[in-house]
Amino acid sequence: MRLVSSGAEWVSESGSMPARFVTAFAVTMAAQDYCLVHQHAWLEVIYHARGHGLTHYGAGQRYAFSPGDVVIHPAGERHDERVASPATDHCLLLEVAPAALPPPECLAHGFPVASPYLLRELNDLHSWSADRDQLGQAFLDCRASALWLALRRELLQGQGEATAAQLHAHAARRYLLTLLERVSRIEDVAAALGLSADYLRHLFRATFGIGPKQFLLQARVARAGDLLRGTPRRLKDIAPECGFASERELCTTFRALTGTTPAAYRRAAAAAPVSPPGV
Repeated sequence: MRLVSSGAEWVSESGSMPARFVTAFAVTMAAQDYCLVHQHAWLEVIYHARGHGLTHYGAGQRYAFSPGDVVIHPAGERHDERVASPATDHCLLLEVAPAALPPPECLAHGFPVASPYLLRELNDLHSWSADRDQLGQAFLDCRASALWLALRRELLQGQGEATAAQLHAHAARRYLLTLLERVSRIEDVAAALGLSADYLRHLFRATFGIGPKQFLLQARVARAGDLLRGTPRRLKDIAPECGFASERELCTTFRALTGTTPAAYRRAAAAAPVSPPGV
């Protein structure tokens, strides 16, 4: 594709670019930080490079995100974000041509990204928000357009290829991550999704290779590990926030899954970086 100058803008010979790079930036948040409800005049791509949390958007919808997830918000959509663990978001604002937008129901749905190309661009483009000349803008528009078309293809392929069972399994996973401090029975999760508990256990294991109960325990331990590393809070305060009935249950489960105690884990984290436990 050859670029030609057309007044103040650069366009391809076949017409306008699918996307125009507006700006990009990185946001770092501590555990329990809250980003107030806001909106942008442009479409926003958020790459959750680090951290777990929850975003509310639209008319009461919400999505529990994990590291490696991408969430896309259409222009003008109000949304917020609360993180449960230290987090880094790479945010990209794009002006996308209407013809290049996927169906509305596909947007604001989080999905994991594994493509090396997508990961490289999502990690790199947030550093290109400085002032730029016309040729620099054209360069970024090319990269933004290629990135957007790749994201759009992955989003549409994921929507088309996912079976009903897989969608149920991912919905259950988001439910468990979103409400891990409140869930007491897998039967309640299944009922919320309109499934039987046995069927949910079967499809969850078939999709993720682990049962929902074990996944929930791992997620709770991961949340506890984030709080142990990132805050000075006492174990008796961390326990209920992570879904444990008592400090003793937290300690017993944490040691069973990690091989160390919460206190020892916190000491090691203070002395040197340690790998997060859990999922």
